[in-house]
Amino acid sequence: MIDHNPKIEKWKLAAGIALIVISLFFFAAIADVGAGENGGGCCTWHDGDKDYYPQVRSLVLASDSDNSPSSDITEAKSCLAGAWIRKDDTPKQGGVGEAVVGTGDYIYAARCYTTGSCDYWQYNPGTNTWTSKSVPDQRFKNGLALAWNGKNYIYVLLGAAYGDADRRFFYRYNISSDVWGMLNTTPHPQGAGDALTWSGYDNQIYALLGSNGHSTAFACYNASNGSWCNLTFNPNWTCTDDGAALVWAGGEYLYALQGEWQETVPCSNFARYNISSDTWVDLADIPEGECGVGDGGSLLWIGNWKEECANYIYSLGGGCAENENVGGYNFYSYVISNNTWLNLPSILCPVGKWVGNRLGFANSHLYYWQGAPATWDCGGDAFFMFEINTPPEITYYAPESPVNDYAGANRTFEITITQTVNVSWQINGTEVQTNASVTETSYTNTSAVNGIWNVAAIVSNANGTGMQTWTWTVTSPCFIATAAYGTPLHEDIDVLRDFRDKYLMSNPAGRAFVKSYYSFSPPLADLIMDNAGLRTAVRNAFVEPLVDITRRLVE
Repeated sequence: MIDHNPKIEKWKLAAGIALIVISLFFFAAIADVGAGENGGGCCTWHDGDKDYYPQVRSLVLASDSDNSPSSDITEAKSCLAGAWIRKDDTPKQGGVGEAVVGTGDYIYAARCYTTGSCDYWQYNPGTNTWTSKSVPDQRFKNGLALAWNGKNYIYVLLGAAYGDADRRFFYRYNISSDVWGMLNTTPHPQGAGDALTWSGYDNQIYALLGSNGHSTAFACYNASNGSWCNLTFNPNWTCTDDGAALVWAGGEYLYALQGEWQETVPCSNFARYNISSDTWVDLADIPEGECGVGDGGSLLWIGNWKEECANYIYSLGGGCAENENVGGYNFYSYVISNNTWLNLPSILCPVGKWVGNRLGFANSHLYYWQGAPATWDCGGDAFFMFEINTPPEITYYAPESPVNDYAGANRTFEITITQTVNVSWQINGTEVQTNASVTETSYTNTSAVNGIWNVAAIVSNANGTGMQTWTWTVTSPCFIATAAYGTPLHEDIDVLRDFRDKYLMSNPAGRAFVKSYYSFSPPLADLIMDNAGLRTAVRNAFVEPLVDITRRLVE
């Protein structure tokens, strides 16, 4: 006959229960840690290259996303919705050799005319003023193109008139010292079809060189050794000309507008170049209709400054190919992920007549320069900022999540917002309260019921939406431990609550265990509460040993 020691049996039971709880916590912690790691690792686009903007890896070309323009505008209002605001005009109107570039902090604009002095200005968004800077020893001409390298230099193709048979000047402007330096000349004559961009993928400069009178070549400049390398020009294009544009848009891709290569014949061709494979793919035409891309054709990507806008390339149609004296007002966004174009708010003063990029980005804003003759509407020197709509932001909320209460308790949730918004309060997806035109508001629940609830405050206005959520756990005092002690206020129960809040509610598996416990424990608690002998047995054999082990874990 085997003797049974009650104390030994008591501790065996407690040890078994503790092992279950600790195992649940262990596996929950593993699951929680695993969920926060990047299983795929951090990979660069190709061996040896710096991963300049890792966020653009999330873009998937030719995806299966909704192709309707409205869906993109809704999902990215902070990038596509806004209004043009006129800023300080440039000191002079546009000219034959002109271009704009942004450097994150400032906008630079260059212009020349057939005769007279050339101008190079810096715009300071903070003071809304233009400052004259030094100019190179050679003139800016038709096809002038600027590209910032993301650091201290602006690279410059000086362009060429149609009468210049072989003009190839290539310069670099030092931003901090305001000094120009001549670099190795381009491998092909320049012209009205020039375009230039810096690529963060490989830290090199890419250039379209030439015109319909010079033919066109495509090349890459390696700033580290000062050498040029000829690349494959789009085999489906004859050449580039007025309105040609080139932009890097993250990863290994460049995008280009061909421009009005037949001068008066409308052309809306748009293509993508793969740096790794040296290949071109024609994409959806820019929707310039019967006019085609004009002299002011422009492209701009701001995903390296604003990650949320990495899926969009901004563009100006630039005027009309059939008549250079007809200015253009069209402003677009190309959606990289689904190869579509969206119409954005039209610019307020027309661009055209003279060739050159008109778009730039600085101080978290997009800008455009009119760069047109003084006889045009707005005087040809108008300069505008696109005020991108910023979605509302919740700057304060209370209480901290997760929230724990007993059944029947009153609980208030509060938020403060940066803009006037409408608010929808929801519990598990069901709307329970709304507030209109507020900047701060609260919701109070006066009838807390057992369970785990997802409380959400969804704020919205014309600029976008925002949301704050809480995990709200409501428990009943009539659970097993409370039933065993006959009161929810015993200090041993506080130990179990601390363990629940610290080790179980902090991870998915632990919350799942608590949810299951809440579902099956009330009937058992009621049974224990009604039987004094059972209450004592459960307290001595189950609860007290579990509390003792749990106290050691918590402490």
